[in-house]
Amino acid sequence: MGCDNNATRCPNVLQRVGTSAFVCILPFMEQQGVYDMFDFRDGPWGYTTTWYQGTNAEAIRQRIAAYVCPSDTSNEFADTPKIGPTAYDIGTRKAAVGSYALCSGSTSYAALDKIKHDSDGVFYYLKGHPLRDLSDGTTNTMLVGEVVDASTPEGTNIWSRAVRYMDCQRSTYNPLNHPVGFSPGVNLYNMTCNGAFGSRHPGGAQFVFGDGHVAFLVDNIEF
Repeated sequence: MGCDNNATRCPNVLQRVGTSAFVCILPFMEQQGVYDMFDFRDGPWGYTTTWYQGTNAEAIRQRIAAYVCPSDTSNEFADTPKIGPTAYDIGTRKAAVGSYALCSGSTSYAALDKIKHDSDGVFYYLKGHPLRDLSDGTTNTMLVGEVVDASTPEGTNIWSRAVRYMDCQRSTYNPLNHPVGFSPGVNLYNMTCNGAFGSRHPGGAQFVFGDGHVAFLVDNIEF
């Protein structure tokens, strides 16, 4: 599931702080109307506030049916984190969640900077990978997997935002269906986020690979 280290910089629109790849592919999913709601000149996510900019409020609260698994029991919107009025406080502003997250690789929690900027998967901060970087081949490289409890403070999965170990940016470092909020994990905004993939399907979860095929991976798959 590795990538070579010659990653190129993303196009400008993809460099907007916290923008999820699920936003970038909207025009290719017959969701041009939702894509056009986003104001990339003003976010959609702020660098210092860690919350979305006002001009993107309507776009952020949109819930895309294709991004929601029928078996997902999460609430439609992210719950307010249990940390009071801090930078990550959602307050009354609603952000829609989804059932899928991008795979940033299998980097250990002990290497937080590497997780953000130089992980061994495809999706992490600021860099983009052409297919030639997928050293294990597209057939063997995970791009997207399922997540559960997408609306809980410890497992927020806001589909429009990518944050390591929570919003749409997960890791294979923990086993499939590792309980949300349980260690081992990383402390983000006073929450224990373990970034695990999972689903409500018995025994495993669905993953999309680089060549477009979907596979059901079982809970006891060898790391």
